[in-house]
Amino acid sequence: MSELALTKATAQWLAYTMPRWVAWSHFPAGEVRTQRTGAKLKSMGTKRGWPDFVIVHNGKAFFIELKTAKGRLSDNQKAAHADLMAAGADVSICRSIEDVIATCRARGLI
Repeated sequence: MSELALTKATAQWLAYTMPRWVAWSHFPAGEVRTQRTGAKLKSMGTKRGWPDFVIVHNGKAFFIELKTAKGRLSDNQKAAHADLMAAGADVSICRSIEDVIATCRARGLI
């Protein structure tokens, strides 16, 4: 499964499954952009390497990074994940929709 297909499947599953009191969103920062657009986003505070999804429940932030079976984290992703975890956030790497479901279940989201 491609990362795009996994992203769409995750969004559909979250939309169908998460109750209203669990807030979530995709963070679409990984697209190829022009240098001008990249500079604009950077000036607005967009940071490289942030995970694909953010989920908030009971005042705690959970992040999900999606990767294909063979996908690897970039250096920017490794640094962003380390920063998020140092700030007390929970970051998980999921390689399938089953991983997403298990991650959400383990964190008490479903």
